[in-house]
Amino acid sequence: MSAHPVDATAFSVFVMQEVSAASFDAALGSADDALAGAFFWGVDCFNCETAKKTMLAQPDALRSLGFKRFHANVHEYRGLGRRFSLHGGRSTGWHGMVQFAAAVDVARAKIWADPAAAGCAHRMGVGEGRWKKIETASSAGA
Repeated sequence: MSAHPVDATAFSVFVMQEVSAASFDAALGSADDALAGAFFWGVDCFNCETAKKTMLAQPDALRSLGFKRFHANVHEYRGLGRRFSLHGGRSTGWHGMVQFAAAVDVARAKIWADPAAAGCAHRMGVGEGRWKKIETASSAGA
């Protein structure tokens, strides 16, 4: 059991749909052509809590980025963490809203540059308090 309860405020404030390992791909698919992001978090994760606090301190900045948001506890759904190299991988901390907004802009630019090739490949995820591109099974040719 966690020493600290999970603060789920950001999940509700930003209407982040909870996903599991079983529902993840279908949930991303429900975003259709919209840019989608998943916040991967864990209990007692310092970077995750820092990211949530930053987002809550700047709600308009996050909302203005205009993407569909999801969240998943990768300590509960360890397969998701492994799938995106969050456990034992090279996770970095939350670098702030400016860097996050720049990453969203880069993802959008890639989609606009080649919308036919973008498909589901340009989804973003947050892992250990950071966002990263998500490659789904459908975009990987699996």
